[in-house]
Amino acid sequence: MAVEVPKSVLAKLMADVDSHEQDGAMAMLTLVGSHAYGLATETSDYDFIGVYVPDVYSAIVGTPAETLT
Repeated sequence: MAVEVPKSVLAKLMADVDSHEQDGAMAMLTLVGSHAYGLATETSDYDFIGVYVPDVYSAIVGTPAETLT
């Protein structure tokens, strides 16, 4: 089942991701939650989960992880 995410939601999401990609890259991003399962109501928000790949230096040195909210 395909879910169409509003462009405004995607624009904000990508701006958040881009602002944090200086030390690595987003490898995967997927829609989860009520929209993914077809259970969304008019007031449901959009939930995403992703896999972030740190740059080599951060992976070796072990800089602290950060959660995007």
